Order: sequence, then C-alpha cells, then structure tokens
Amino acid sequence: MGDLPKLFQCLADAEAAFVNAALTDPINDLHQKDPGTLQEAKSSIYWTYWLTAIYEELESLKAKGVYDEVNKLPPGRKAVKSEWVLHIKQNHNGLFS
Repeated sequence: MGDLPKLFQCLADAEAAFVNAALTDPINDLHQKDPGTLQEAKSSIYWTYWLTAIYEELESLKAKGVYDEVNKLPPGRKAVKSEWVLHIKQNHNGLFS
C-alpha cells in the first residue's frame, strides 16, 4: 500500500496529460509481453498506454459508484487489497485486436 500515493500522483498527472487519450491505438508489438508488475509497465515504452488504461478504469469504476478515493480510512476499517493486471488484448488467432 506504500506505493498508493505515488500511483495516485501518476494518475493525477495522467489526467492532465491524457484527458483526451483514446485506447483505440493498440499495442501492435509482437515482441511485447504483458507486464507482470506495475514496475515492469512503468519501464515499458508503452507506459503511457498502461497509465491511460489505469486512469480510464478508475474513472469507469467511479462512474459506476463502486470506487471512491480516500485519504484516510475511518477508524476500525481496512482497505481492500487489489492489484493491477495489465494485458495486451489479442483475438483468438493471437493477433492484436
């Protein structure tokens, strides 16, 4: 959970930089593999794609009312643990969709 404030800062930066970004441009690199960790995604040349995807996912969850950002949990409450799973979408033939 220690990296959460850093992630929120990255997301805030992404909002400013990628507010009009679209994920319609696929990652068409046959040699690119799914990152196993957020650090691997950050070191990828595709980090802006991953960051935009994370931002759009969080915005979608907020719009559905199932996610709220909080700075401090109420007494006696625990955060739900989660992790990002970043995946390059491919069709059934293994080609990029």
